[in-house]
Amino acid sequence: MRSLGPLLILCLAAPAAAQSVEEEVEDGGALLSLEDLAPDGAPDPAAPAREAADPVLAPLRPIDEPPEQYTLANGLRVVLLPVPGRRFAAVGVSYDVGAGDVPEGWTGLAHLAEHLMFSGTDVLDEVAVYRELEAAGAIVRNAVTTVDRTTYYAVLPVATMERALWIESHRMARVLAGLDRRRLERQREVILHEGWERNLYGWRGALHQLRYVGVFPAGHPYTRFVEREDDVRAIRLPHVQWFLQRHYGPDDATLLVVGGFEPERVRASIERHFGPIRRSAPRAERVVTAPIAPLDHERRITARIQHDRDQVEIAWPTPALFDDGDAALDLLSGLLVDRREAPLTAALVESGIALELGARQYSHDRGSVFVLSAVPARGHTADECLAALDAAMDRVRAAPFGRDDVARASQDWARRMQLDVEDVGARLGLLAAARGGHVPTLEHERQRYLAVDADALARVVRDWLPPDRRLVMFGRADPSSPPRASVVRDERVARQP
Repeated sequence: MRSLGPLLILCLAAPAAAQSVEEEVEDGGALLSLEDLAPDGAPDPAAPAREAADPVLAPLRPIDEPPEQYTLANGLRVVLLPVPGRRFAAVGVSYDVGAGDVPEGWTGLAHLAEHLMFSGTDVLDEVAVYRELEAAGAIVRNAVTTVDRTTYYAVLPVATMERALWIESHRMARVLAGLDRRRLERQREVILHEGWERNLYGWRGALHQLRYVGVFPAGHPYTRFVEREDDVRAIRLPHVQWFLQRHYGPDDATLLVVGGFEPERVRASIERHFGPIRRSAPRAERVVTAPIAPLDHERRITARIQHDRDQVEIAWPTPALFDDGDAALDLLSGLLVDRREAPLTAALVESGIALELGARQYSHDRGSVFVLSAVPARGHTADECLAALDAAMDRVRAAPFGRDDVARASQDWARRMQLDVEDVGARLGLLAAARGGHVPTLEHERQRYLAVDADALARVVRDWLPPDRRLVMFGRADPSSPPRASVVRDERVARQP
């Protein structure tokens, strides 16, 4: 991912689905939890007493309306969400290809293609794109590759938003005309720099890859999406040309516009700029994967890492983005760690066993991963952290969270949707993550989290986080080891009947 201006995280209102590959491999310590993203969950002293007695919110006024959707003759899907009164608009194109869609041995190909597309064409290069958007008053311009999609976007005044439509249509129509070896080599060096800067090619990226290998079946797209330096260096111009021809046509894309525009005028502009672009041939079909199911065993992987602190992680395969259980697992991640008295925080951080702690639902289109992680404090071990995590989770299974706790957590997420209603970029990011028949407007997302109750939370813990069917991963610290982690043990523990 790269930026020529201020960075906007488009999907703060969504679960982890829209993260880039680089953002998923954190630069430091524990995984992010709900506490890092959500507003303070403390009760509002001004709230009516009725809400304190009954934490289930009364019906609320919808915070946004369903978008207009249609398809051009060339297959380009269009999503328009007018927001009356706004002076800015977000314009983006999301392509149905991500890091999980590259062939085996070509990790990094989707990321490199993103950079090359972002860098312009034969007649509109990267500098020209920057100047055009700068002159148009853009406050955000960026691109991001996730495991499932690649999105290009800009936020700029409504009065000049047609410049963004023209740029995106120009790149879609002429990206192949701008490719040459010089541009490829330049962008290759940029993403190699990003990879080392984010520890993507080091031990953290290796552990991240092992996590997905450990919870998904062999051949699943997510078992090969983390970039490897050797793969990036092996990519040549014909590989990128093939990839762009196969995945970057109008019938592989969705154009999204959110903001204070006039729909009739924008529809005419879209037809003028995008209508003449030819449909791709043949259209690449995404690999269909089997529904995600809990593991039938416990797998333990131990790797040596170039670090001064051990790491421990527990991971389970979980429902895909927007599927039943996904929202409940998001709420669970916060309930486990977001307060000093939360079960995992009290058991590990407040007790002094762990220096860092995390709980997170990584949500994706074709399956998700729920992760607990810890870094032992000085004088303690990863095995102690694992024992403390297990004991705390056993207590959660025996005494699930109560109605009031779950209602508080769901209202925290709903309140975040209310805050994000002011951000046209957040709305575009949500709409870009649409899957199947689900269109994730801010209102849909708010209702999805408000619908989670204590029974639903207890059910996902029971069904998706069993104590004996999971991946347990240890990173054993060895400052003298090579930068990339090396596996020293990989064993499967059969489930007891």
